[in-house]
Amino acid sequence: MIRNDEARSFWSVSQRRGAMAIVCVVLLVLAWRLVWNRQLISAPPPDVGERAGELISRLDPNLASEAQLSVLPLFGPSRAKAVVALREQLLQESGRSRAFEKLDDLSAVKGIGPGVLKQIEPYLTFDLPTTRDMSR
Repeated sequence: MIRNDEARSFWSVSQRRGAMAIVCVVLLVLAWRLVWNRQLISAPPPDVGERAGELISRLDPNLASEAQLSVLPLFGPSRAKAVVALREQLLQESGRSRAFEKLDDLSAVKGIGPGVLKQIEPYLTFDLPTTRDMSR
């Protein structure tokens, strides 16, 4: 005689045990991978940019070209172009001799925040006179 529990069940007892065994094995494999393969970030950014060796010394963002700025860590051609464009805009609008007086002035460039500023700080200087200052 079939019990009521087995009559309503879609799977037999042996099928349920087999399915539970498979689920347990899958969970064990996933737990094993979690414990032994901990990776929070698969590819963290390097401490030094891959082209940082091309820098001879610190750059002044008031004088540097797009090519020179693109060597900075976390920079590329698009950020370098944005820095140069903002520099030219600020120089035209304000009539000042220097567009960037300090590191924080670069945060006005889209895509440059506190994290990027921290990474590029060792590569920049704001002490050098600009070409306009030299001509006076």
